[in-house]
Amino acid sequence: MNGIRRLRASAPAVAAGIVGLTLVAIATAAPLRSSAFGEPTVLRVQKFAPIAVEAPGPMPDWTAMKWQSPHFDETLLGQPGPRTEPTWEKLDSLSQAEAALHRHVRVPRTVPEALDDAPSITLFGASSSSYMLDLPKINRVLADAGVDDVQLPTSLHGARLSFDVPAGVTLHWGDRRSGMSLIQVRQPTLTVPAEVDVSALRDLALSDPRIGGANPDVVAQLRAIQDWQTTLPIPVRGDSSSTVSIDGAEGLLVSDARTGTHTLLWQRGPVLYGLSGRVDADILVSVASSLQ
Repeated sequence: MNGIRRLRASAPAVAAGIVGLTLVAIATAAPLRSSAFGEPTVLRVQKFAPIAVEAPGPMPDWTAMKWQSPHFDETLLGQPGPRTEPTWEKLDSLSQAEAALHRHVRVPRTVPEALDDAPSITLFGASSSSYMLDLPKINRVLADAGVDDVQLPTSLHGARLSFDVPAGVTLHWGDRRSGMSLIQVRQPTLTVPAEVDVSALRDLALSDPRIGGANPDVVAQLRAIQDWQTTLPIPVRGDSSSTVSIDGAEGLLVSDARTGTHTLLWQRGPVLYGLSGRVDADILVSVASSLQ
């Protein structure tokens, strides 16, 4: 393919990075699966589903691992619990990353010729957080929004959600504006107490005419996700996404016409991958498919 140079298998090559918020959004955007055996529900993302939304402003930067909303009141729906923040460490070699992660770090055999330099390597440590729901607070938020006729189950009160992200690695090639980034991380998990019937909550939310009336297209797309227990919805603008066959798996390709950036999200085995850069989409797919 034009614009691609083959790398030696031993070269510490790779491109990388995406998903910061994508992984963190599991805690707020993805539906959950209730347990039938009285055990906590553990959600692990296995697929990504595009959800077309109307977004007059810029879409979230999915490549920013440290992205967070500065205006969100963390006590709005409950009380944040103990939190372990990730650490960030620049490394000199892939062997150091593999030693720290105790697993192989995959690199592409091919990269765009303009990025034919060794990538920078950043190791991020494992992180975790928890959140305890407060039913009176949730009811007040709903009432302030004009929703005062919905009775939520009392099992929500005091329910503690736990979100864990394993350690991973980001490889970045080139500069931030025109470069390419690849992130590799084992599946994050969201654990929910068994007494919370989130399947019923999901049906309640999607069936409410006020929600459906305000966002009928979004609700219809969410309803169409059959395997919603293992699928993370990704908001996209219009028809800017497509499903692609990549790296022996099914992936999601998202394009941003405003910035010229293309992003790939996929899973292979227990590892989630995100590849993003201002390169042609077919070149990005070729790079992703050459991981070894």
